[in-house]
Amino acid sequence: MHQRKKNETSRGNHYVIFTCPYRKNRNTIVHFWLVGKVQSFYQCKDSRYSLHFLAFVEIMKEHDAAGHDSSVPTVR
Repeated sequence: MHQRKKNETSRGNHYVIFTCPYRKNRNTIVHFWLVGKVQSFYQCKDSRYSLHFLAFVEIMKEHDAAGHDSSVPTVR
């Protein structure tokens, strides 16, 4: 959708933020956010013709939240 709006032909060099589930000890699942640079992006349809997306992402080295507002991500 972003590509269509911006009339772009490449799908790399975009930064994305996403959440990732992580199983801690005692089998508690915690969701945390990550930021990464998209290396390549694929879409495919399964046998029921449902559309799925797969993106290979280079994860940033350090993730944190801004001191003044925890909803503002900071990365390096």
